Amino acid sequence: MTRECIKSCRWWQNAAVRRREALQKQRQVQRELTNHARRLALGFGEDEDGESMQIDMTRDLKIKRKKKTREERVRARKEYYSRQFMIPEWMIEIPTDLDGKGSTTGEGWYVLPRPEGKRCLVIANNGVTVARKTNGSTLQKFPSGLPNGSKKTSSHSEGYCILDCIYQSNADDQGVFYVLDVMCWKGYLLYNCTTEFRLYWLREKLTEGNAAIRTPANPYPFLPIPCFECDIGGLEKAYKTSFQYIKDGLLFMMKAAHYELGLSPCSTVWKDTHTSRFLVFTEKPIIVLALNNQRQCATLEGIVLYTIEDADVLAQYELREGDLVQFSFEHNVYTPDQSPSLNSWTKVVFQYNARFGGVSIDDIVKTITSSGNMTDESHDISS
Repeated sequence: MTRECIKSCRWWQNAAVRRREALQKQRQVQRELTNHARRLALGFGEDEDGESMQIDMTRDLKIKRKKKTREERVRARKEYYSRQFMIPEWMIEIPTDLDGKGSTTGEGWYVLPRPEGKRCLVIANNGVTVARKTNGSTLQKFPSGLPNGSKKTSSHSEGYCILDCIYQSNADDQGVFYVLDVMCWKGYLLYNCTTEFRLYWLREKLTEGNAAIRTPANPYPFLPIPCFECDIGGLEKAYKTSFQYIKDGLLFMMKAAHYELGLSPCSTVWKDTHTSRFLVFTEKPIIVLALNNQRQCATLEGIVLYTIEDADVLAQYELREGDLVQFSFEHNVYTPDQSPSLNSWTKVVFQYNARFGGVSIDDIVKTITSSGNMTDESHDISS
C-alpha cells in the first residue's frame, strides 16, 4: 500500500479561492432542479435502486434487462440519497471575510450552534415522512405535521417538502428534528435561493403550522436551529449559550451561497471542547476513504491518499469500486458493513490539528474584529 502526494491537487489551494469560484459559478449557472426534487420526493414508490421506475409499455419485455440483485438495488438507492446533502468543509483556516454584516466576498456570514445527533435528509410526500441518514439508509418513517407529511396534511402530489435536519433523541426516545436547511417547501424549490432567504423562509414556515409541536399526529417536532449574525455578539451567543439541545460545534454559513449538493466551501464547521463532546473522535486518528476503479482510496474531494497495490487485500476484505474503507495512520482497519460517511480532506486535517491545538475561538474572534473593521478593543468570549 502506498501513500500519494497531494500538494499538487486543486484542494490544496486557499479556501477563499474555492469560495470565490463557488459564488461565481452559482451566478453564472441557474440550476434546473425541478425534476431532481420531484424524483427525490416521489422516490417512496420506487424500486430499491432509487431510479425513476416509469415503465415504457412499448418496450419488448423479452429484451428487458436482467434484474439487479437485491443487494445491488439497495446499494444504488443508498448511494443516490447519500449524494443529496450539502457537506460543509471543516475550518482548518478562518475565512478572512468572516463577519455578520457584509463583505466583498460573501456578503456576510451566519453562525449556528450545531446540534449533536444524526444528520438526515427528511422528505415529506404523499402522506408519509421519511428520514434518511447521510449514508442513504432509512432512519425513520413516520407521520409529521409537514405539508404532505401525513394523511392529515396531504394535499396534491407536488406539495412535497425536502429538509436537511439533525435528529436528536433522549433516553425516553422523545426525538426532535432540528432543521439545518430547507431545499423544498410545499413544492416550492429553494436550492437556488441564498442562505439568508432559505433560513428566513424556514423560520416563517415552521411557525405557521403544527410541525414544531409534538402531537400524536406529529410525534417528532421540527424546530429551527438558532441563527446569529457572525459578529462578536452573535458568535458569543452561539458559543456560550446553553440551548435545549446538546451542541456539537458551530456551523458557519455564507449568506449569499446557494444549497449546493456535495462538498461546499461556503459553509464550514468548527468545534472545541467547550462546544462538543467529540472534538477528537478516536484516540488514534481514523479516516474513511472511497475506493475507485484504480485501487486508489480518496477523500470526498477526490484527493488520493492511498493506493492498494496488493490484489489479495481487495479479495481479503471483499472490496470493490465505491466501497468505503476505514484507515488508521498505522494500517488498514476494516470495511464496515454499515458504511460510515466519506471523510473530506479538511475533516482529516481538522482532526489532526485538534490534537495539537488547531483553530481556537480566540483566533476566530480576532478574524471577525479584523474583517469587521472594529476597534482594538479586546474581546474574550472563551472564559
